[in-house]
Amino acid sequence: MAQDQNLFDEIDELFHPRSVAVVGVPRGMKAGKLFLLALLDQKFPGPIYPVQPHAEEIDGFKAYPNVSSIPGPVDLAIVLVPHHLALSAVRDCAEKKVKGVILFTAGFSELGTEEGRALEGEIVRIAKAAGMRLIGPNCMGFYAPRSGLAFFPELPREPGNVGLISHSGSLANIFCHVAAKKGLRFSKAVSLGNECDLKSADFLFYLGDDPET
Repeated sequence: MAQDQNLFDEIDELFHPRSVAVVGVPRGMKAGKLFLLALLDQKFPGPIYPVQPHAEEIDGFKAYPNVSSIPGPVDLAIVLVPHHLALSAVRDCAEKKVKGVILFTAGFSELGTEEGRALEGEIVRIAKAAGMRLIGPNCMGFYAPRSGLAFFPELPREPGNVGLISHSGSLANIFCHVAAKKGLRFSKAVSLGNECDLKSADFLFYLGDDPET
């Protein structure tokens, strides 16, 4: 069906981005810095754009004040900002026509509050209006060694043919590290968090037809 093919193609594009923006990457050695370090460790082949309005340069990369100011196209954005800034960050990505956003930020529907649910709903509305797909929030995102993507440094760069879908980012990371010690390699792994847009079932469908898995 055309709808199934469209879903497969959308997810496949997210797993094979030509460029990545890391939005809200900290200047110091804080947790969010791990996403930038993971891309470098995996030798991501395309442009990497740190977005940090309070810095001109991060780890040798020119830093941009927002996604809209990045000169080239951005296929994937990893958003690390505090939850009260998440709405403006997602809106900025939508205006830039980013194809997909991994929203690491927590503080949404998982809190069980009306405010958290409302904020998550507004983020989904903005993304849908722009035709932009969301992973998360409250997630770690992708590990795809063939594409140079990872949610943590020091994961194997050698790909395998096993796919992994996880709600928890911490457990996905632990599982990938433990599996590596046993000689098991992954084609792709994903931590989905709240699944406000793309769901576990979507990735199960995708991995079932993925020639790399």
